[in-house]
Amino acid sequence: PSSSLSVTHNAVTSSYTINVDTTVTESAGGSYKEGIESIRLNAPIQFASQQRMVTAEDYKAQISTNYSSYLDDVSAWGGADNVPVTYGKVFVGLKFKDSISSATKQVVKDGIKSELTDNLAIMSIDTEFSDPISCYLEIDISFNFDPDLTNKTIQTTQSDIMNIVNNYFKDNLQKFEKVFRRSNLISLIDDLDIAILNSRADVKMQLRLGENSLPKPLSINISQDYELAFPTPIAVADDVHIRVESSRFTYNSRTCNIKNKLSSNVLQIYNSDGEIEVDNIGSFDAGNGTINLVGFKPSAIEGSSIKFSAVPSNESTIAPLRNYILELDTSLSSATGAFDYQNTKVTL
Repeated sequence: PSSSLSVTHNAVTSSYTINVDTTVTESAGGSYKEGIESIRLNAPIQFASQQRMVTAEDYKAQISTNYSSYLDDVSAWGGADNVPVTYGKVFVGLKFKDSISSATKQVVKDGIKSELTDNLAIMSIDTEFSDPISCYLEIDISFNFDPDLTNKTIQTTQSDIMNIVNNYFKDNLQKFEKVFRRSNLISLIDDLDIAILNSRADVKMQLRLGENSLPKPLSINISQDYELAFPTPIAVADDVHIRVESSRFTYNSRTCNIKNKLSSNVLQIYNSDGEIEVDNIGSFDAGNGTINLVGFKPSAIEGSSIKFSAVPSNESTIAPLRNYILELDTSLSSATGAFDYQNTKVTL
């Protein structure tokens, strides 16, 4: 846009046109210079690739080098390692920086193909991009707390523990191939304060079925089949513990959720009164870590998605493969302390 400005000086009037620039598109692709730790990790990979794209590591190295200003992380795997197996392709997962627009993302993908894979990769191998899948973890911390050993309250300690959990995810996860190890997190919590006598962490995995969920978005008021695949196996059903459970949604005009039948992998819909609305809406496969819904037709959901939580077969280690990224669901994670004065009374 432009505007006119008149200036009077010694009875002489001059007119000027001032052009004011406005931002049409925000800048993107900028980044801080690469740190020492990043160079230490990436330099050997880049050197080994030798300007070619043959192995999955070559793809990661070349894409990271040429498009690092747009990307937080890159993952690549061969068709033989894909699910389902697809020969003749290399799959690439891109985690873009938060500021990157959808249009720029597509430009980057097109550039990777035209500038890199078409020139450096094996001719018979196609490149296919696979969007990141966020697998959220729900962390429930419980700990014993002796107030005689500190000047902190139990409430302050609970808040401090959740800060540790958040920082652990920011520093160690939220990228491709970053493994959650429960013992590492517990060590950080135990070292926080001498008043924390011991701690425990119960872990659940969570996938979300919503408008933009992968590989299939949720349809409201339309009967559909869905499959949700976790990065690791699910704990086997028993007669005590619920292994799979969803957040609430509206079904048959009732507030409901899904959970597995005890001692069974069959999934049922329960209403808020604990009554069974649908006896069989699908099942879960513990070994493959999948949830399958058949003819699922919710009429409304709370929020933007239905959250499906599952107990992993191994809560100590959760290793995401391919395009999975581990995130923290802060709304379903908590720290709860119990007073423990360590007093022992002896009656003679």
